Amino acid sequence: MIYYNISLALSLLFTGLYVLKYKKYFDAHVTVIFALIPIVEVAYVLYAKATTVQASLQAVKVIYLGGFYLEFLMTLYIFKVCKINISNLLAVFLFALNSAFYLFVVFSKSTLYYKTVSIRYNGDVSYLDKEYGIMHTFFYILLIAYMLAGCIAIILSVRKNNVPQVLVRYLCLMQIIPIVLYLVSRFVKLEYETAAIQYALVQGILLLASDRTGLYEIDESLLESVIRKGKMGFFSFDIQARFLGANNTAIEFFPELADLGIDKNVLYKTNEFFSVVHGWIEEADMNGQKEFYYEREDKVYRVTQTVIIKGKKVKGHQFFVMDDTEEQKYIALINDYNSELEIKVSEKTAHIQEIQDRLVLGMADMVESRDVSTGGHIKRTSKVIQLFVDEMRRDPSLGIPDSFYQKVVKAAPMHDLGKIAIDDAILRKPEKFSDDEYRIMKEHSQKGAVIVRQVLNGIDDVEFMQIAENIAHYHHERFDGQGYPDGLKGSMIPLEARIMAIVDTYDALVSKRCYKDRMPYSAVFDIIESNMGTQFDPALNKYFVAAKDRIEEFYKNVI
Repeated sequence: MIYYNISLALSLLFTGLYVLKYKKYFDAHVTVIFALIPIVEVAYVLYAKATTVQASLQAVKVIYLGGFYLEFLMTLYIFKVCKINISNLLAVFLFALNSAFYLFVVFSKSTLYYKTVSIRYNGDVSYLDKEYGIMHTFFYILLIAYMLAGCIAIILSVRKNNVPQVLVRYLCLMQIIPIVLYLVSRFVKLEYETAAIQYALVQGILLLASDRTGLYEIDESLLESVIRKGKMGFFSFDIQARFLGANNTAIEFFPELADLGIDKNVLYKTNEFFSVVHGWIEEADMNGQKEFYYEREDKVYRVTQTVIIKGKKVKGHQFFVMDDTEEQKYIALINDYNSELEIKVSEKTAHIQEIQDRLVLGMADMVESRDVSTGGHIKRTSKVIQLFVDEMRRDPSLGIPDSFYQKVVKAAPMHDLGKIAIDDAILRKPEKFSDDEYRIMKEHSQKGAVIVRQVLNGIDDVEFMQIAENIAHYHHERFDGQGYPDGLKGSMIPLEARIMAIVDTYDALVSKRCYKDRMPYSAVFDIIESNMGTQFDPALNKYFVAAKDRIEEFYKNVI
């Protein structure tokens, strides 16, 4: 009796601890096991105290609840932990099979289960001597099948990365205990049922396993931790916007929730907060979640909406609330700082850009002051480039961003920077160049590209540096490939250099030089148009024609 009473006491203790520790993520099979084992343990006590065969048999029928259902439930739990799915249809079939065997025990009066039974006593403890029939053999086969299935599932899960190996060790122990106790009982020839203490020990193992399970439920444990610290509030409404409840933190944030009443519609009480909540419900994302911010006095609350799903149907809305005041203040502070920083950086960048532009123009002026034959050339070509690209801007079919045109205009004054590296004797010569002098003079385009790269090296706008270098390097190339310095042909010549070539030639022809007189605008126009396709890009002709009148007007005012 001490043995059976100890088993019952342990079972009740473990069940009580399970109830105290119970969380919603605990496995349903384990919960049924904890409910069933104390009933079986009580039956063992009644079995030991029975005074008649009938009373003893009634206790045995209750004991067989454990035999037929506990091993079945433990096997289902093992499969779940080991991530092995079995169909609901198979589970129902196994439950029906167990129930059929158990009902046969309960209601059968034949000799198929027990051939003979008799009761005997050893002190104050009774024993039921039984000679088993064929159905009891099937019962043993069923138990062995469940145990083998559980062992196979455990073996298959040992190397699975997604199976908690600590729980697997608990499962192994749970499978080993009944085997060890059975062997001990046979070796020592115990008369009392070892299953009584086995069930209690299994409860202890399942208690440890269930407690450990909470660590793997990341979402649940995080939510529980946040709720315990009182940092998160939550409240719910059903699909008809009727209030379902709220935790204390949510009520602390929004006291109105305490007065609304369960099952009352959100608009049952008229106030500003419930109107806002109604708006959240109307805007709710039925397939995911949505965030809202709600300001009250000096507080800012971040509200995350998600749906409540039962089965496959949306049943309501859950709102999680956190006090986001400090984070919003921090974000506002960072934004203010970033805005001030952006202003200061913009001012500094503009200042640096202004210095850079002055430096470039200063160098261009210095070059022009050395070349006595081209007075005002740089300033005039810069203006004409502006007029030219204005016409190109009006043509959306080109697909060229406005930033490109801006950079071409800005880079135009640098097209002849290479002349600073040409000897004064050649650069300032008033007569026509000799062949050797002309060869040296042509080097200004290559030298100009080098100077531009050195001057602009390190600036953030890499595109501008490349455009400026291309203009300096290739503005004397010809569309037919007969130009210099590289003899580039057609589209191989960068677009910015093709534009500069037209403008540079136009200015050279309409301007008075020490070695020639000015040419009439109409004659210059005819020369350039006739050279479209040979010296110049013919695709640019229509823009040159469109800008012709404005260019002539400009020259009439400056020359």
